[in-house]
Amino acid sequence: MSSNLEPAGVSIATEELPPPTLLRSWAYQARLPLTIAMVILGSVCALFSRPWIPQSSLWDLRLDSLGFLLLIAGILIRGWASRHISGRKSRAIVDTGPYALCRNPLYWGTFLIVLSQML
Repeated sequence: MSSNLEPAGVSIATEELPPPTLLRSWAYQARLPLTIAMVILGSVCALFSRPWIPQSSLWDLRLDSLGFLLLIAGILIRGWASRHISGRKSRAIVDTGPYALCRNPLYWGTFLIVLSQML
């Protein structure tokens, strides 16, 4: 007789790590330097560009407010997802909490934070 000791909504992962060829691929190894280069390039472009919307206008206030709300939402989503998956990431497939709403809420939280910075 076998007993199921897994918590509700959690199943044990049977997948293995990515193959070593993926870990040695050019794209995998270049992702961090490319990300840093794109952040620097975007920062330089933002620093030397003129704003499209006049400051202190109603639209400026609306976009600033939207950016602030997206920043808060992204931080909360990332915090909720991190707390929910903590300690189980490599041992189990989690499909409860924020992971029941989307496949990877950590990416969504990061996306919202980046989007808020663009506004």
